[in-house]
Amino acid sequence: MAELSKLVVQNATELSVCQQVLIECGIIFAKAEYAKQTNSYRPEINDDGIIVLKSARHPLIDPSTVVPIDISLDSERVLLISGPNTGGKTVALKTVGLFSMMAASGIFVPAGEGSKVSIFDKIYCDIGDSQSISQSLSTFSAHVTNLSRIMSEMNDKSLVLLDEVGDGTDPDEGAALAIAVLKKLLRTRSTAVITTHFNSVKEFALGSNGIANACMQFDNVNFSPTYKVLSGASGSSYALEIAERLGLEKEIVNDARAALSAEKVAFDKILREAENLRNQAEKEKAESNALRIQARADAEKSQALKLEYERKLAEVNEKSRTMIKQLADEYSDRAEAVIEEIKDCLKAADEAALFRARKAAKHIRDDVPFEQVKPKVSERPPEVGELTVGKSVFVTGLNKEGIVAGQPRGNKVTIAIGSLKTEIPISSLLIVEQKAETKNKPVSNRHSEPENKEVMLLGKTVDEATSELDLILSDIAPQSTLRIVHGKGTGALGKGIQAYLKRHKRIKSFRYGRYGEGDTGVTIAEIK
Repeated sequence: MAELSKLVVQNATELSVCQQVLIECGIIFAKAEYAKQTNSYRPEINDDGIIVLKSARHPLIDPSTVVPIDISLDSERVLLISGPNTGGKTVALKTVGLFSMMAASGIFVPAGEGSKVSIFDKIYCDIGDSQSISQSLSTFSAHVTNLSRIMSEMNDKSLVLLDEVGDGTDPDEGAALAIAVLKKLLRTRSTAVITTHFNSVKEFALGSNGIANACMQFDNVNFSPTYKVLSGASGSSYALEIAERLGLEKEIVNDARAALSAEKVAFDKILREAENLRNQAEKEKAESNALRIQARADAEKSQALKLEYERKLAEVNEKSRTMIKQLADEYSDRAEAVIEEIKDCLKAADEAALFRARKAAKHIRDDVPFEQVKPKVSERPPEVGELTVGKSVFVTGLNKEGIVAGQPRGNKVTIAIGSLKTEIPISSLLIVEQKAETKNKPVSNRHSEPENKEVMLLGKTVDEATSELDLILSDIAPQSTLRIVHGKGTGALGKGIQAYLKRHKRIKSFRYGRYGEGDTGVTIAEIK
């Protein structure tokens, strides 16, 4: 123990510093965890007395029931909150003070982003019942004692929170005291939040610069508070209505109403009418916001559907192109296979038979299907009398042309589409006024101007050479000259080519080349 104690003494400074660092780290992590659990944000800090709380939630109220409030103290330094009893005025007052202390302690506040909190030198408050039996102080006396200290110590860097200032004594004198306190706050430029029920205090605030008005919203249909803060207006206390709702005899409540002064009744009537209009405006604003949010969601959904449709359309188009190419390749392979088969079968036959075989293969290639454009059709479904047998129609549901193949029966008629016959609703038909033209039909690439063309067939067999010549002669322009280079060799290739040219319908004349043109190694053909 002695040895360990010596080690502690030798490292006392380091241990003390480490302990302090661990404490500070623990506090920082505790603040972070608290902010995470309460969904809190870092407020904008200032020292100008500006307080703007957006969707502020008192952390000691159950998160499932707490009503977020908005409080603003910007250009004005004093906020006067009025409204019904049990409506949440004191909670709003405490929220301002608590958030100011949390921000000064480096703790995030459970309010929306963009909230602003000022750092004050001192925070003074007079909230709740301060009656003291031991000091022989009544409720009013205790409040005045507290108020006296606050008024003497506060300055322009102070936050003052006063709940029901002037309450607990004669209403007229209490209201006068509250107005005097407001004047003192304005002179010292202290930041303050004050709650009141006095009409004269509300009237003073409405006519004074530097005092912002707010009230707790009251549902005058159900006679229950909503706990929402409405800025820019004063609210009625609804004391008699709340008393009646809490069970006070109706006769007592009616007698109390009869005892109210005419001025009091008139002022409350104005406040309640304004509150009704404000509540209606708030309701319409909420409905408008909900509709705007729904419209934005619908627009985003429509845009997403549009993008999805465009993606699927592009996918379908790509698949269609791939399918068409595959079909074309299959027909081409089929044609080549047939040609090879015919070649094998006709090796011993004459060249005329081989030429006919090539023509047959060409017909196979011509059978490849092509896309059809929509024909010109009527703008409305046909009448029953127009659907005579043999009439050309367009079936909208199938996007196909067809022929009327029978008399109409009721609202249907038999339509032949190719070799298929089926009954189609007349409402799905349109009369074809002009036949569809084939789109993408192969056209001849034959040039219109005569040309001098040369083809090299050296080393090829007669079959290979005539196959290549067949393609060239189907494309070459009329009145052209074709120079066919086949070489001399044994002369068999040249003779085979000339035998082929002799039978070709496009050959006007042909001859071996003259001296300087290639002699018997070339054949010069004139095209019709």
